[in-house]
Amino acid sequence: MIRVENAVTVNAGLTILYWQIGSRIRHDILKEKRARYGEEIVATLSQELTDDYGNNFNEKNLRRMIEAPRRKQRGMRSLFSSICRGLSR
Repeated sequence: MIRVENAVTVNAGLTILYWQIGSRIRHDILKEKRARYGEEIVATLSQELTDDYGNNFNEKNLRRMIEAPRRKQRGMRSLFSSICRGLSR
């Protein structure tokens, strides 16, 4: 049971971390733009992050991280409510 609780805690922490990374990229680097410029930036940034930190930052995952904060406006708050409830058990 402790192993499951630890896994839930780690997964929740990673989800929040990736959410914050995506939000920072969207706001600070892309400046909320979605043009071809952004596509090039994401590809370059992904390569640099993958070289430094591993495959979790491949282009596909990085795009998911960037898109996650946008989904917040479409109801993702419930996800974090569920995570928080799971952590408080």
